[in-house]
Amino acid sequence: MMLHDKPFSPHWAKLPEPIAQLLNEPWRFSLFKAMGLLEQHWAINGEVQQGVSQRVKFKSFKELGFPATDVRACYLDPDGSGTIVLESAFLGLYGVDAPMPHYVLEQAANDEEVGQCTRVFLDMFNHVLYCQIYQAWKKSQLTMSGIGSNQFDDIMNAVLAKQSQGRVQTGIASLKQTSAAGLTQLLKAELAISCIEIDDTRATWHTILQPSKIGDPMGSVLGDNMVLGKQALATGTVLFIELGPMSAKSAQPFYPNEHQGQLLARLLQSQLPHDLTWQVMITTIEQPIQGCILGQPQYLGKSTCLGQVVERIQKYEFTQQQYLDSIDKES
Repeated sequence: MMLHDKPFSPHWAKLPEPIAQLLNEPWRFSLFKAMGLLEQHWAINGEVQQGVSQRVKFKSFKELGFPATDVRACYLDPDGSGTIVLESAFLGLYGVDAPMPHYVLEQAANDEEVGQCTRVFLDMFNHVLYCQIYQAWKKSQLTMSGIGSNQFDDIMNAVLAKQSQGRVQTGIASLKQTSAAGLTQLLKAELAISCIEIDDTRATWHTILQPSKIGDPMGSVLGDNMVLGKQALATGTVLFIELGPMSAKSAQPFYPNEHQGQLLARLLQSQLPHDLTWQVMITTIEQPIQGCILGQPQYLGKSTCLGQVVERIQKYEFTQQQYLDSIDKES
């Protein structure tokens, strides 16, 4: 068995075409494009992401002249390890674009031994710096496979709603429902319930806060802008949501403190104007209960009662405030 301390060094004839172009004309490539090609066609899987240096090495270009291009050089390491070295004039810890003291830049640009030692030391951090910048850049590229494209999918799911459940009509990119029929269809889809009706035409009594007085200089006209009594009958000011009829077990999740009830409240909050009041009425069908026989382990007043329990319909009404309070408690 043979052990290799260094990575395998391929022949020039086996270089991938993109890598061959990068080595021949590195100045034609942007920094991140060149790093992407090296990551895809040359580096070991996960090498660039982890910031280790095995088959690729990123370092700064030492010269302090005008940076005509980001990638100044790209070549195979002459030590025969098969490592490709990419030198960039962008940022880094030495070179023309480095945010370092000037005496450090001049020392790193020196061709003598002291300059070489300085560059070798700083290149240990340069490689990690370039890898981190490249990973940050990838997250902003929606066409990049992996991080960028996954992030784009997450953004679209957040904007449109949960993709797995297909609820695109309730995302922040959707339009609000302006009719009772449209809101009914939305609630049916979101709550997975078919027995739901919305009534926006029911008349309700409203207390008059500022009653008119006879002789008011504003010119009050009875039947026009003035009524007799302390209340006025109006329609369209309260929205009634009716759920059911359903069994008591099926109705339980739609109560104010339950999960489906809180979802109902959030949907209504997002779709309705803030000044519109709504109420929820849940109709349940109570199933008949078979009678007990004396001698069974039952307790009168606790698990049994006198008389017969026949099938009956129960109506439970909940106000808007009850649902909103349950949401506040959860948050």
